[in-house]
Amino acid sequence: MRVLVAAQNDITYNPCCFDLFGFDIMIDEDLKCWLLGVDQSPSLKCETVLDDLVKQKLIDDTINLV
Repeated sequence: MRVLVAAQNDITYNPCCFDLFGFDIMIDEDLKCWLLGVDQSPSLKCETVLDDLVKQKLIDDTINLV
């Protein structure tokens, strides 16, 4: 959450829509999470079976939330 607060001046605001943020993380051997990057409006293109499984659940959850 702190990363969004730090970048709040760079995030465009549009009251007529919502946006997804993609958090790229790496988990090391000690199960510590490392933030690699944050994407505004990440691609939902499905190039593999794993992409399809993960992103379809994300889309379903987003629609249910809205």
